[in-house]
Amino acid sequence: MASLSEWAREEAEIQGKRVRHAKQYLRGQGTWIGGRPPCGLRVASG
Repeated sequence: MASLSEWAREEAEIQGKRVRHAKQYLRGQGTWIGGRPPCGLRVASG
C-alpha cells in the first residue's frame, strides 16, 4: 500500500510540473489561459 501512495505522489508532482510548463508556454505566447475571460474583458487574438 505504501508503494501505491508513493507512486500517486510522484504522479501528482509530475502532473503539476506539466501544468506549470504548459501555462508558462501559453503566457509566453500571449494567450489567455484561464478559461473564459471575465465579463467585459476583451482578449486580443493574433
